[in-house]
Amino acid sequence: DTDIDPTRESFGQVGYVALRKMIEDWQENAQSGFVFDIKNELGEEYYYSNQTINTLGAVFNAGFGAIYATTASALLVINENPSYIDAADITDPKYLSENELVRYISPPQATRRFAGRDMDFFGFKFKRGQPIYTLFAAANRDPEKFEQPHILDPNRKNAKDHLGFGRGGHFC
Repeated sequence: DTDIDPTRESFGQVGYVALRKMIEDWQENAQSGFVFDIKNELGEEYYYSNQTINTLGAVFNAGFGAIYATTASALLVINENPSYIDAADITDPKYLSENELVRYISPPQATRRFAGRDMDFFGFKFKRGQPIYTLFAAANRDPEKFEQPHILDPNRKNAKDHLGFGRGGHFC
């Protein structure tokens, strides 16, 4: 994120331009599917709006980035912890080890939100519009929420309470 490391701005800009070109190609060449349906349902003006372009970018990121990051990381963690599979109680109908993997890995490590109003949050003051960074990985290792948070436990009872992909409405 360029707010954290401004030297990465050129990399982000290259990625943004490439994604924008891909989306514009989708929009121009769609003959069927959900991109085509958006155009038919919403009309040309809305179809080419920044909101639609951002939504299509989010669909691409959520459908690609989160999947490869989660899958690759899960395979790596399981490979490094082979006892994880043996320790999982798969006879339990509440078998939640996939949630534990997501909690432990936290595929998206962080995201940025913006304060909707001036506010005081546990002593931290934010002005309306100020960026706020949420660190999913840190929340998923919170010892007040998860007992022994740095241990990979396939039978963790509250694993489903992770913030592996965030919570609530957001832009991926």
